Amino acid sequence: MTQDIRDELSDTAVQAAEVSVFEQVAAWLQANDMSYSENPEGRYFALRVTGEHADFQMTIDAAGELPDARLLVLAWYPVRVPEARRPAVADLLARINRSTWLGCMALDSNDGVVSVRTALPVDDGALTERQLEHVFYSTVNLADRYLPGVCATAFGGAVPDLAFEMGQAPAPAGLQ
Repeated sequence: MTQDIRDELSDTAVQAAEVSVFEQVAAWLQANDMSYSENPEGRYFALRVTGEHADFQMTIDAAGELPDARLLVLAWYPVRVPEARRPAVADLLARINRSTWLGCMALDSNDGVVSVRTALPVDDGALTERQLEHVFYSTVNLADRYLPGVCATAFGGAVPDLAFEMGQAPAPAGLQ
């Protein structure tokens, strides 16, 4: 059954399975006209993406070789959380992580950098465009969605539960 599904999806694959994950990601970035730099030895790409609230530095790490290949997408916030506000921001990020099904947020307690990461195993070596888009834009959207709340907590003294609510989607009109 699994083989049948893969056969049906083969026409949406970015590249054939014999092409490395790194090359598949490079082809996807080029096809989507994204400006990036690459490090073939380190197997990663660096780029800047503009969200609604900020520009995010991002890394796409196409780590490992088949059959253990994986894709890791990281985004970093353009601000550093002041040391005194790191416990409150860590509380906020824990709340966000509990509500998120794909991706997670982290705070580096040493330098105050907030990051978002999303990972995807690539067991058979073939990525579809949809998989790449999903993992990439999930990371960007998660980072962008919660930036106002993180900044309100880090710089405005907002409490984590209120800042968490800032990132929640508005309730449908019928539920208000």
